[in-house]
Amino acid sequence: MRNKFFVSVVAIILVLALSAFIGGILWTYSVNTAMELSGRPNRIETIHGTLIGLIPGFGQLSIPVAIIVYVVDKLADSDAEQPKESI
Repeated sequence: MRNKFFVSVVAIILVLALSAFIGGILWTYSVNTAMELSGRPNRIETIHGTLIGLIPGFGQLSIPVAIIVYVVDKLADSDAEQPKESI
């Protein structure tokens, strides 16, 4: 009985650590890129992303959010590179 409890606690700690690690990288990227696209200065540090990643579900949610932000960033860059046609 005690062994199962120990395994459960270790599994929960590993999931939280993985979520915090992923959140630290991806939330920082996502929020700073979104702020850059909106013309605001980057103010999110890695520790802020890590704390967001510790919230249950938000660490895993950072993956699709980062993909969406990456696509929007690339679309904004491709629009900026195209020459404007004069009428």
